[in-house]
Amino acid sequence: MSDSPEATPKTPAAPAMSAAASAALSSPAAPLLARAAQLHRAGDLAAAVQTYRQAIVVDPGFAEAHHNLGAALRASGKRNEAITAYREAIRRMPDYALAHTNLGGALAETGELEAALDHLATGYLLAPERPVTARRLVNLLRRASPPSVPEKVREALGRLVRDPAVEPQSLESCIVALLVQDPRIAAVLDTLAGGGTPALEEVGPPVYAALAESELPPLLAEAVLSDARLEALFAVLRAAWLEALLEGRPELLPSSELLAALALQLETVEWSWLESAAERERLGRLEAQLQDPEGRRLDGQASLALLVYALYRPLAAFEEDAELLALADPAGGPQGLLLYRHLVEPVERARFAETIPSATPIRDRTSQSVRSMYEVNAYPRWRRIARKPGQQVARLIPELLPDLRRFSVPFDQNRVRILVAGCGTGRHACMTAQRFASSQVAAVDLSRRSLAYAVQRARDLALPNLHFLQGDLLELADLGEEFDIVECSGVLHHLASAEQGWRVLRGLLAPGGLMRIALYSESARGGVEEARRLIQEQGLAPTPEGIRAARAAIRALPEGSPARLLAESPDFFSLSGCRDLFFHVREDRFTLPRVARALDSLGLTFLGFELPSDGIRYNYRRRFPEDAEQRDLAKWDLFEQENPLTFAAMYQFWCQAKR
Repeated sequence: MSDSPEATPKTPAAPAMSAAASAALSSPAAPLLARAAQLHRAGDLAAAVQTYRQAIVVDPGFAEAHHNLGAALRASGKRNEAITAYREAIRRMPDYALAHTNLGGALAETGELEAALDHLATGYLLAPERPVTARRLVNLLRRASPPSVPEKVREALGRLVRDPAVEPQSLESCIVALLVQDPRIAAVLDTLAGGGTPALEEVGPPVYAALAESELPPLLAEAVLSDARLEALFAVLRAAWLEALLEGRPELLPSSELLAALALQLETVEWSWLESAAERERLGRLEAQLQDPEGRRLDGQASLALLVYALYRPLAAFEEDAELLALADPAGGPQGLLLYRHLVEPVERARFAETIPSATPIRDRTSQSVRSMYEVNAYPRWRRIARKPGQQVARLIPELLPDLRRFSVPFDQNRVRILVAGCGTGRHACMTAQRFASSQVAAVDLSRRSLAYAVQRARDLALPNLHFLQGDLLELADLGEEFDIVECSGVLHHLASAEQGWRVLRGLLAPGGLMRIALYSESARGGVEEARRLIQEQGLAPTPEGIRAARAAIRALPEGSPARLLAESPDFFSLSGCRDLFFHVREDRFTLPRVARALDSLGLTFLGFELPSDGIRYNYRRRFPEDAEQRDLAKWDLFEQENPLTFAAMYQFWCQAKR
């Protein structure tokens, strides 16, 4: 990614002026800097480089000129020279946040990951309000997964977990990688891997200390922990805590804050961890004790007994306990948040479910079956998305499809009408409402339980341009509305006829309108098919017990099996995710020739794939350099045959109505 020049403020009264910009106002080279920046933005990089150098001759200590020179050099492909310029900018002004950020990005390209992390962390800590810095740091942390990090990076990681501009799930792999390298955790994991059972008296204190020093506890409240090793560790500890509590040894348990953090994780994954018969027997005894209100509280807080119970079951049975309700507070630390999610949010969702408008009847039998499934297991489970400013369509689509060259927006970008068909629990709908500026978004789903979850999350995100409706995609033709953008992600393949549903959506699309579709790939679903056969052979039902047993059976498969690979998917770690993945009542799968036929019959022009990694785009370009825009579905079909898991995250693509 090339960097842009830092703009020089026109007046000294600018309230958010950076230190570099402030210094630029008093530099005798300020006019040259402004001229160079103008050339830079116009794309005349050679002239910009020359003019930046002239500015440096006039004022050698001008940090912003050194930085902008680095940006222009990097855009020209002269990365090593750019690194030298960035370093000089930082030497002249050590607290120059943007220079640290861009130097970190350039160093990452050279493979100097440790130095890159250091500079990106410095840039983030100096200016955490810059989303580009957070994004680059998170991306590098995910890619590098360093076994250890300096204190500065750890401090930045602690802020990133709580940063509303960062998706918590994006930090999970890095936080886990750091934690499992901790000798106190690694020793216990080795014991478990060898079939041993660690004694709580011995391993408890060091493990509790390691967890308290990590960034895992705040993450547990906001993201899905998708690491089998840590799940196994916590499952063993959970059973030991339950036993110790009933034996009258509460001193062996961790702090109430750590218990509450783990209980928040169990609520997020819907208590998907396997339970032994002994645990269920003990849990029955604990539940009996909790019938006495005095057993639920201690010193004005939730008791250890209640927190341990929350590691296994929801606390809905105690929603009438006024003293517990008084402690339910989303800003009240892990305990207050836990009680809020158990006692307040479910009541809110029940109320929301009754007030969601009905847009269409639901008459199709397959649609009715799908609705029933999601009324039990609303999907996906999520808590937070990264907050980002909205962009106009003409700017956003080229960012999503970087190889697209021919693209026009025929509709009014100051009033964009968007339909999200099949919104589930609202994650994608909230992202859409946030990322498209000047948009009004209607999101439709079959399940009122899913929609109630979506309404709750949208309220928390303060998205007034988003509203929800219950209805069947197959009946939406009766809406009598027209949309500039229609998005349907992971839905059509659950209909009785995917093409019929797609045709309904096409009828709602304005002339020249855009459509985003996501469909299962036939070649990428081999692991799912293997898992389904295993589940059928074992006679497992889509109940909590059946799904837990299915998870255990899939984990027991040989390492190389396609189904075993799915045990690393975040969906594998929650009950609703597992049910959607392995127990769905209806699943269709597409090939790219089938996609091409549908696009042709519907009068839609393929614009390009949204890909999960730049590596796929790079490998396709090497394989088919003649397809510069990467829009030839026949070539993509060949590429997928050679790389069957390319679209493991579905075919996700944009198309446009022909005019």
